Amino acid sequence: ALARTMTLKCALAGLPCGGGKGVVLDGPELDRPRAFAALGPIRALAPSALGGERFDLVLNATSSSLAGDAGGRAPWPDGIFAAVALAYDLMYGSEPTAFERWAHASGAARVSDGFGMLLEQAAESFLIWRGVRPDTAPVYALLRGNRPGVRSVRMP
Repeated sequence: ALARTMTLKCALAGLPCGGGKGVVLDGPELDRPRAFAALGPIRALAPSALGGERFDLVLNATSSSLAGDAGGRAPWPDGIFAAVALAYDLMYGSEPTAFERWAHASGAARVSDGFGMLLEQAAESFLIWRGVRPDTAPVYALLRGNRPGVRSVRMP
């Protein structure tokens, strides 16, 4: 649902290839320079270079959440979240990750971890292997109980 929503949002904004994401399938017939040029401008920046910019989506793909609390400090600058920002951590656990806690304290409107993505990828794999896509809602409820996927987190 998140990918679909972000794709629609970027399409309405006229951003090429869904804005900040794109998929380039490789193969011997692929014209790589042309394929990557279609993505539009691409920037790779260190977190420290993001100061002063605000984002609707902040995706943590670093290992910072594996370090536990790490002093409660993520590698991103203060003030990075736009008013409706979603902070998404690819890591997951039974409790909110260090990134989720930091994002909530830093003003993210919504936070989520990567558990739902893992579960949906497993369901897609099951579909490929068995030809049936399982309903993930009961599995999610069994494994996560009442901890929702994308949520407005209330931290203690």
